[in-house]
Amino acid sequence: MRVYALNYQQLIRQAIQEGFANAELSQLATAYDLGRRMTDGLYRKQNVPFICHLVRTGSIVMRETRDPTSVVVGMLHAAFFLHVFHDSTRRGPRASDRELIRIRLGADVEELIHEYSQFSWNASVAAYWADSSRVPDETTRRILILRLCDELEDHLDGAEAFVSGGDFRAGDPSYGSEYIALTHALGLAELADDFKEALEINQELNLPADIVSEHTSSFECRDRLMGANWIERVGSRLRRFRMKHAR
Repeated sequence: MRVYALNYQQLIRQAIQEGFANAELSQLATAYDLGRRMTDGLYRKQNVPFICHLVRTGSIVMRETRDPTSVVVGMLHAAFFLHVFHDSTRRGPRASDRELIRIRLGADVEELIHEYSQFSWNASVAAYWADSSRVPDETTRRILILRLCDELEDHLDGAEAFVSGGDFRAGDPSYGSEYIALTHALGLAELADDFKEALEINQELNLPADIVSEHTSSFECRDRLMGANWIERVGSRLRRFRMKHAR
């Protein structure tokens, strides 16, 4: 299994090792900033901060493509459907949201994120595209690679074993074979190997019930602890101000 970045620092270091130019590193930083602000308070169903999913998806895309545009799209692939998650207070995508991404990251990034969001995806769809003669153009190929990278991230660290329900079929050795077949059809041998290992880990994990998450989809955290009222927040700002100017 290849090693993938899970946080901002690891992602930037990976990009430097891959030879990304300074302007491309700046674009990654911008994409991270947008992703962090879009997903603040959102968690994956396994109780993992959503931003970690975005970063690692981008990292997987980087390993496969070394294409800065595709990496940024991988980091923001969920931008246009954050509103569908449980208890989400995010709104559906507006023209102004698409315009913001175009301004900050470029029209090519925004267009590919939009096409990604419109692209149907599940195991049956993956099986259909495993006949590579059906792939009509380079854009479709790019989206398929992005989808596979997202799918792999969904299964890393035995993630599916940490949730109840869903599409995962514990004890079924054929589970995920459609994705592996598609990776081979696209010539992505290392990605196929990572898929195999990730799926094996999911099948091997047998967790006690109290370890498994009760969530069936990504969700927004509402039950935060140690929240401050407005008087306490003002007091905290004053303390920080005094500490800063006391040096």
